[in-house]
Amino acid sequence: MNLKCMVPEKYFILLKVYFNTRKYHRSRVTERKGKSPLELMTRKEYPEFLEILAY
Repeated sequence: MNLKCMVPEKYFILLKVYFNTRKYHRSRVTERKGKSPLELMTRKEYPEFLEILAY
């Protein structure tokens, strides 16, 4: 029996938002420490993932 599990596209969008707003706790590059990938790209500060969902 071969079962296929379908993951909704909205779940992947939520994962992308989570990983792009998650701050690095440690990094070899000191510039990245304490910042998220989104903050590094835009050079602006953003709230945490759960704070974004609360809006």
